[in-house]
Amino acid sequence: MTTGEHAKGAPDAALVLEEFGDFECAYCRRAFPILGKLLAGKEASIRLVYRHFPVHPYTQIAAEAAEAAGVQGKFWEFHDLLFGRTGELDGRVLAGFARRLGLDMSRFHRDLELHVHRARVLQDVEAGRIRGVRGTPAFYLDGKFVDTSYGLHHLRDALREGVLQVKGGAEK
Repeated sequence: MTTGEHAKGAPDAALVLEEFGDFECAYCRRAFPILGKLLAGKEASIRLVYRHFPVHPYTQIAAEAAEAAGVQGKFWEFHDLLFGRTGELDGRVLAGFARRLGLDMSRFHRDLELHVHRARVLQDVEAGRIRGVRGTPAFYLDGKFVDTSYGLHHLRDALREGVLQVKGGAEK
């Protein structure tokens, strides 16, 4: 795990699922609730790590806003609001989410104005480029790319297989 990494699930989980995502990506938004269902109840077996890979117009600032929320202990809540929204993503929407989560608004605005978290976001982008990420969402299960270009059923199958291997076939 790298500094500032955002992860859910047991730190010692046998499987690590990494997602490179973009908060404006329609495919990422569609994958969001499905991914939640796939991982529900498997937090002891699968650790989810989210990595930024902004490619759409407002996504760099949205990723920085998520990081600003993260330093205030609300990364995942902000992440979920971003993926659960409808309509355009802009500064007004980001500030509204920050207010809804009870963030220190002065700090939040200052972090965005000064691009305090830009380097952190770019760290994820560089990690993605090194690994060959060209689009979002991009998933890696234990470091191995899972091709979801034809649907998330490939991810579902990879997760099932991984959990079965870890549990020696005990998963139903």
